[in-house]
Amino acid sequence: RETPSVAGIINPGAEGFQKLFFGQEEIAIPVHGG
Repeated sequence: RETPSVAGIINPGAEGFQKLFFGQEEIAIPVHGG
C-alpha cells in the first residue's frame, strides 16, 4: 500500500496529532476530540 487507509482518529478529550509508523516512514495522523 502506498498511502494509509486511516485519515484521522476520534478520541474524546484529545486534540492534535498522533505519530505512527507506516512501514519505515513516520506519519502524523490528526486526532479530533468528539
